[in-house]
Amino acid sequence: MSNFILQYLLPLASVVLLIACLINSIRLRFELNAYAENVLTLPAPVAAYDDTDLRRMVDRRMTMFEARLTKLVTEQQNALPLVAAAPVPPLKNELPVEYAVRMARSGATVDDLVRGCGLNIGEAQLLLRMHAVKRTSEESARH
Repeated sequence: MSNFILQYLLPLASVVLLIACLINSIRLRFELNAYAENVLTLPAPVAAYDDTDLRRMVDRRMTMFEARLTKLVTEQQNALPLVAAAPVPPLKNELPVEYAVRMARSGATVDDLVRGCGLNIGEAQLLLRMHAVKRTSEESARH
């Protein structure tokens, strides 16, 4: 399950978060531009700003938001690096099931077994349960 989370859910969550941030950034830019246009029509104290000042303030604020967004995306991408199992080439005269067992013992995922050995998902899961390297209780608690 933790391999599934690391391989699929975290990158998917990253993409969804990135898209949401970009949409929010675009929406905010439109709102700020609309706000800047409305401010120009207000009475004297607010209208004392000229158009270039407002644009400069809006641009500065948008630059700050974009920098924060970039920082958050970078932090989130670096939070959990994805670990891929090293490919295990088949040995000469090795039976397919022996190759699959060796892949499972070397840390292959269900997808690796399905693609590399032609197993279906159920067979790959069973093979991993039977032959994958068992983690200690400390490692299990961390994951």
